[in-house]
Amino acid sequence: MIKKCGTLYDVEWYNGKGAQAHLLQQLDSDNSLVIKQYKGRHNWGLCTPQKLARMIQKNRGIYEIILDTKQKVFFDVDALTPTFPKVMSLLKDIFPNGDINVSGSEVVGKYSYHIVVNNYYLNNVSQCNGIREFCKQNIDLGFDWKVYTKNRAMKCIN
Repeated sequence: MIKKCGTLYDVEWYNGKGAQAHLLQQLDSDNSLVIKQYKGRHNWGLCTPQKLARMIQKNRGIYEIILDTKQKVFFDVDALTPTFPKVMSLLKDIFPNGDINVSGSEVVGKYSYHIVVNNYYLNNVSQCNGIREFCKQNIDLGFDWKVYTKNRAMKCIN
């Protein structure tokens, strides 16, 4: 059962079984984004790119749902050892003029990074096949190739 759980950051949030699917059906041509917020449970909302940009000025645990539409190139890296310098060197070689943003966490034994290349785009999920293969080839650096599916959540970088 879908339940409205309140308004936060000028976005109406919903949760419950079927909430994500319900909001996905309400997407319109104004480039509204479906986003997820993790605060004890999954909550879904619709917002414009402008609202999302304001919302992520601080780390609020906002996740964007990766849809089967135009999207920025992104990577998820989870490693047991610090691989960040090698990861960034490799990405800078591949995307020489890349505007790269990173959100990460580093603690002994868990090194996690969400990386977005802001000025490189894919038109749909099927175009992620090349990136998926790149990630498989570089799994030793912690690249996760399993994140390139439709309706996957990716933490927004602030």
